Amino acid sequence: MLNHNLFKILVFFCIFASCSAVTLAQESSGDDKQKLQVDDPQEAEEQETENEVSVFQGEEVRISFNNYELKDLFVAIFEDGRLETLNKINEELFDTYIDKCSACTAFFKKLSRTSSKVLDRQIKKTEKDVGLLKAKWKETLHLAEDATDEEMLAAEKELDPNSDDFELIQKIKKRLSRLQTDVKEREPNISVVQGSIDLGRRFSESLHAEKILEPLDIYMNAITTHEGLTQGEKEYFELFGYYLNQPMEPVRKELKKKIQAGQIVLPKKPENELNFSS
Repeated sequence: MLNHNLFKILVFFCIFASCSAVTLAQESSGDDKQKLQVDDPQEAEEQETENEVSVFQGEEVRISFNNYELKDLFVAIFEDGRLETLNKINEELFDTYIDKCSACTAFFKKLSRTSSKVLDRQIKKTEKDVGLLKAKWKETLHLAEDATDEEMLAAEKELDPNSDDFELIQKIKKRLSRLQTDVKEREPNISVVQGSIDLGRRFSESLHAEKILEPLDIYMNAITTHEGLTQGEKEYFELFGYYLNQPMEPVRKELKKKIQAGQIVLPKKPENELNFSS
């Protein structure tokens, strides 16, 4: 059973009732922190929308992804401290299910490559941000770049607690603490909720929406039963999968009707499936 059912239902309907163009901002905490991210020229050249193609038993399936939305989703999951585990699962699924179902290759290829790229970029960005903040701390104290932590603390004690420099250093230390704390959230933040629903909605609007159900079901099972998951990870990914799946429920119901009417025969399950629960 999902935890906090009432909370999930309220959040779900609030999001669908809101305008999809509204941007949900991450916490800024009012500390006027500097934006330290440097634009990636390769990212600027990337197309916003991209089709991933699977060819299975002579059948071609296309899945449309919004690159920016998908990356934003994985960045939000990174901020919750859950992307490293999710990326591991994504990569294992791609290795296991490539060419195993009509939409599997396109589905898992895009998720695994994007999550891996985002994880690598965010780790490097965090390291860079920490370095820049420490440099700003030393600069504010009028110390050399190679100043030790002891020298920084000694110089800080000499500052007037009412000075602008002292206030700036407190903000720097607060920001550093956030970057260096190993956060592991048990529930997805609102950007993950919105991003999951947006991705699921894009799946549901796909020309091959019914074909996407198979890898989606494999995915939702894997992220909650993978060997070694902590209880916190299971709870987090259960909610992530719940929101991802919601826009696909009408597609699922329509497919069920077609199967019951004999219009569609279900394919055999992929062979050599990865055992996530053992």
